Amino acid sequence: MATWYYRTSGKEIGPLKSSEIVAHVRQGKVTPDTLVRKNDSQWVSAREVSGLLEAADTAKRSEHVCPFCGEPIPRPPVRCPSCSRDVVVSLKGGPATAVATPKKAELTPEEAQERRQQQIAELQRRADRRDIWVYSTCLLLWLVLLVASPFLLRLCDDGTIALGRHAMTAILGGIGILFAIVAYWLTRPG
Repeated sequence: MATWYYRTSGKEIGPLKSSEIVAHVRQGKVTPDTLVRKNDSQWVSAREVSGLLEAADTAKRSEHVCPFCGEPIPRPPVRCPSCSRDVVVSLKGGPATAVATPKKAELTPEEAQERRQQQIAELQRRADRRDIWVYSTCLLLWLVLLVASPFLLRLCDDGTIALGRHAMTAILGGIGILFAIVAYWLTRPG
């Protein structure tokens, strides 16, 4: 990697990277008559270094310009400091070009309030749907329990299930009460 130095007012500046020496030329710190050297080579005037001044000139010409107002801007994507419009880079089969994008319209307070109300209404609809699904699931399980309870009681009477009829009835009744509590909790007002 090349290391650059230059002399100004009898003072040696460096080490600099190639991009830094080009930036110094662009800024006017290094003029065509300024003595420069690369690595440990001899001091020569900047105009004698092949490509140095041309590289700085090319870098100047490649600066980005706002397509709205024509003022120079930093590399896109950026908001133009002069006209406050967003500028993005669009690659469409050719070299990169800056393309203007319209500024997003800001919402008025009334529009923002309306949007918030719509979002709240949508969240409420989703919550209502969730409650309906939970309630429907509980109701379905309660119906399965209601249909299965005579069979479970018969298995208790036959001795297949090692619980007495009264214990199974108590368990089934407790589960039924639990489903009723969940159903009430889901449908209670407020």
